[in-house]
Amino acid sequence: FKADVVSFYDLNGTIIPWVSELKYLGVDLLHGMYLKINVHYNKVKFFTSFNAIYAKLGSSASAETLVHLLKTNCLSALLYNLEAVHLTKTNINQLTYPLDRSFIKIFHLKNTDSIRLCQYYMYQLPVEMLIDMRKLLFWQKIRNSDCDLLRHFFGYCSAGLFDTLCNKYNLVINRKLNRNKIVGNMYEIVRSNID
Repeated sequence: FKADVVSFYDLNGTIIPWVSELKYLGVDLLHGMYLKINVHYNKVKFFTSFNAIYAKLGSSASAETLVHLLKTNCLSALLYNLEAVHLTKTNINQLTYPLDRSFIKIFHLKNTDSIRLCQYYMYQLPVEMLIDMRKLLFWQKIRNSDCDLLRHFFGYCSAGLFDTLCNKYNLVINRKLNRNKIVGNMYEIVRSNID
């Protein structure tokens, strides 16, 4: 049994190729029955920027300096555009790996508990919480938008997820969620898990 391959053409008459992966607005989408995201390129960009910083400063810089540079320069590459898509637990684990490896390199650690403690004392939230925070802020902008269409899409597609995340982090759902309140509530959860 051999199926005929249907060809699709664009407006210029050229064939649109079948691909297994597509980059759209900086997010790598994978083929499949459900929307899947490839976070490999985010990890590559993170490691590229972190290794460039570490190569310049190395062990001569303090751990505080390296972690500050990691937060300000590298995390944005790791989390780029991910607030707009649904991530699986596998995606979250894949994104956690580079952050953990960077802390291992900075602090010369060997076990997971030490990594979590160093991240806690350096005020570094876990990757899952960082993504949730970005989602909350993203959805809040859409929810408070002047555009009726955006607010309609939010109500239809994201309002339930927004409420779930607010409940997860004990946030009061109102018109103004600020970043400091979200981070404060997230740190309380991390602190309770550390103790």
